[in-house]
Amino acid sequence: MSIKPDVLAPGGSTVTNNLITSVDTNDKDTCEDSSGIEHLNTDQYANDYCTMFGTSMAAPHVAGLVALIADAKESWAWGAKTDPLYAKMIILMTSTEVQAAEQVAFKPSLDRGGKDRYEGYGRINADAAIEAVRLTTSLAAPETATLGDKPTDKKCWARKIALKAGVAHTFTLAVPAGADIDLYIYKPIPSANGEPVIAAKSTTAGKGTNERIAFTPSKAGTYYIVVKRVSGSGTFSLTK
Repeated sequence: MSIKPDVLAPGGSTVTNNLITSVDTNDKDTCEDSSGIEHLNTDQYANDYCTMFGTSMAAPHVAGLVALIADAKESWAWGAKTDPLYAKMIILMTSTEVQAAEQVAFKPSLDRGGKDRYEGYGRINADAAIEAVRLTTSLAAPETATLGDKPTDKKCWARKIALKAGVAHTFTLAVPAGADIDLYIYKPIPSANGEPVIAAKSTTAGKGTNERIAFTPSKAGTYYIVVKRVSGSGTFSLTK
């Protein structure tokens, strides 16, 4: 049985007093006002905003990302039972590990493409998820991007890439001195429960350590090439 959770998403925190702001439903919301007083079964002001925390805020972030993926995909070929697995695969594939927790007992492990019981595959990255659906690279020229450690910095880069069967492909990721960044190639089809399947990876520990994958596909097709920040910041260069 697959462990849960699958991913993390922004949900706010009472420990750090950071709450998520959302629109008011005007339906007797349970909500805190600006002074921190909670009002039960009442609507203070119509068409205003409400601050909350927890999975009530995190779940809509994931649901919204599913909607963005559905819109970006445009056409679906698998069917009602399998299309949701594709969306799940994309979200998990482009999530990155946070390696932090407000309580030490629940600090997630560093799994480098794997999954643990505290953060799953990590925090969702909506930009990388949409990139994986919409953008293609041949790596005929180097691809570069800057990944960073600030909350608003990009954490993951993803593209589709067409590979031929029986042909040896070598991918090299030049990692900046101030960052630990990993390289993955994912198969185009998820597992039976929608989890991403790694075809090849290079996940050497340490900042400034380059990554290299030598991969010969047994089947021709469109794969996903994904670059994930582990720690630090800087600009990488990816070549084939």
